[in-house]
Parts: sequence; structure tokens; C-alpha cells
Amino acid sequence: MPLNQRVLDGMGSGEVGAFAGNTSTDTATRSLPSGVLCLLSIRYQRPLAKRFEGFHRVPKSDPGRAPPYVCPAGFWTIGYGHLCDPTHPPIAVAEGRAYLARDLLTALDATLRFCLVLATQPEGRLAAIVDFTCNLGAGRLQTSTLRRRVNQQDWIAVGQELRRWVYGGEKVLPGLVSRRAAEVALLLRNA
Repeated sequence: MPLNQRVLDGMGSGEVGAFAGNTSTDTATRSLPSGVLCLLSIRYQRPLAKRFEGFHRVPKSDPGRAPPYVCPAGFWTIGYGHLCDPTHPPIAVAEGRAYLARDLLTALDATLRFCLVLATQPEGRLAAIVDFTCNLGAGRLQTSTLRRRVNQQDWIAVGQELRRWVYGGEKVLPGLVSRRAAEVALLLRNA
């Protein structure tokens, strides 16, 4: 069975639509087979993001749907950490998964645009930096020392830089400490 089909068979219908609708023309991602990008999102990034984001704030009165909430860093979010407007209607788990799939693809495109060297590195390294980008945004990666260390392929320094990104609202957030530790473990497992 082709790689693309194996990957898509493991996804829900909302996720398939999100991946199938990806029409990125970014130079970095065009050079990689689309199945590889989907596999990376499934094997490493999605479980990592779901572990730290969760399908948040599901009310007991409507257990299959989640309304928007303010994350610990003060941003309106919905589902698995998708940024949204405070008036966004509640979403079902399938919609949350589709948002997460699109968010991961957006983060993957940005990560490869700023750190093209990751296209030739082990999957875990790419997944760790994509998770960082999905969590904190492409702008943070673009202007960071982390980006420079990745492009220098100094993986020990990359781990040290990741551990610095644990603040939200000028205080250390335990969830970010745990998330960065998981990213570092994934990154260094491939060292």
C-alpha cells in the first residue's frame, strides 16, 4: 500500500480533508513527498501536541463539544490549542482534530522555511521543532536563537534553547516546562 494511503487510513475523515486540502507551494515542502509530511504529522507531532493541548474545556452538559477558552498564556483557544475568536462556536472532537492537522501543517511549512536543514535530519528533530512552532508560532521561531542553533546543527544547544521557552505572561508555566522537556527528549533521541 502506498505511504499516502497508509497515513490517510489512520486518520479520521476531518483530518483527511485537512491534509488533502493542503496546497502549499513552499519550496521546502515541495521537495518532500506529501506522504512523508503526513507521516511526520501523524507519528510524532500530533501525539505530542495532543498530549499537551488536550481537547479542552468540554462541559458536562455537552460532552462532545468544546467552547473557546483562555489558555494559560492569555490567548483565546479552542479544541487542541487552535487560536480563535472568543465568539467562536463550540466544536466537536473531529473539528478539533481537523484544526490540529491544519495547524501542524502550517507549523511544518514555517519550520522548513526557516530551518531547511531539518528536511535532511531524523524525523524526531523535525517533529520537535514543528511542535515548538505550532505551540509558539512561526514568528517566534523566525526571530529566535533557536533557529540559528538548528541551522548550525548544534543539537545540544538547540535543546538548551528549547528549555528557555517556558514563560507565559512573565511566569514559568509547568505545562510549557513539560512540553519543552518532551521536545528535547525527541530531539536528542536522534542525536
